[in-house]
Amino acid sequence: MKMSRKCRDCGHVWKPSELGVCPGCGSSSSEPNPKDDLYIREVAMPRLKAEEAFYEDQMKKMVKAHPVWDWAKDVRGAGPTTIGRIVSRTDITRLNTVSEMWAHAGFGLEADGTRQRKKAGARINYDPQLQSACVMLGESLNKQKGNYYNYYLKQKEKNSDLTPMHRHNRAFRHMIKLFLSHLWQMWREAEGLPAPLPYAFDILKHPEGHLISPTGW
Repeated sequence: MKMSRKCRDCGHVWKPSELGVCPGCGSSSSEPNPKDDLYIREVAMPRLKAEEAFYEDQMKKMVKAHPVWDWAKDVRGAGPTTIGRIVSRTDITRLNTVSEMWAHAGFGLEADGTRQRKKAGARINYDPQLQSACVMLGESLNKQKGNYYNYYLKQKEKNSDLTPMHRHNRAFRHMIKLFLSHLWQMWREAEGLPAPLPYAFDILKHPEGHLISPTGW
C-alpha cells in the first residue's frame, strides 16, 4: 500500500516528501492516506489483525507464567507487554551482577566513567532493542504515577541546578536503573540464582539502610 498524506484542513493529497506542510494550503495538520486496495482492506488486513491478536494473547500468557511476573504484576505501569519486551531480550543466567544487567540494557558506565552511548566507528556494547524497551517501560511508569514515578520526582529535586531537560533525563535514567536492579534481583532469586548486593554495598560497604528494596514497589 503506497502511502501518501492527506490534509485535514483542505483535503489535498500529496506524496510523502521532506515538505512537512500541505502544498495546497500550508497546513501542518495531515494524516496518512493509504492507496485503497480491496484485497488488502477486506482480506489481508483482517487476517493480520487476527494473527496479531492471537500472538499477543500467547505472549501475555507466557509472561504471566514467567517467574518474575509474581513481582512485576504489582508494579504500576509494568504490564505484560512491557515486561515481555525486557525478559525476551535478557538471559538472566549470564548477568551475575546488577551492573551487568545495566550494561546489557545500555544504562551502564564505560571504563572512563561516562555513560554508555553509541560511538562513531565502534561496535555497540549493549542491546539497543532492550534499551528501547526499557525507555518505553520508563514512560509507562511515569504515566501511571506509581512508586517509581515518585522516585523519579525525588531525583529531579536533587538536580535543581540543571536545566529542565537535563533534570528529566538524569532522573528518568535513575528510575529505569532502579527498576532494572529490582527486576534483576527478583528474577535471580525466583530462578534460585545468587543475587549479590550492588557494588556500592557489597564492595564499597555503603550503609545497607540506603539500599532500596524491591518489595512494595
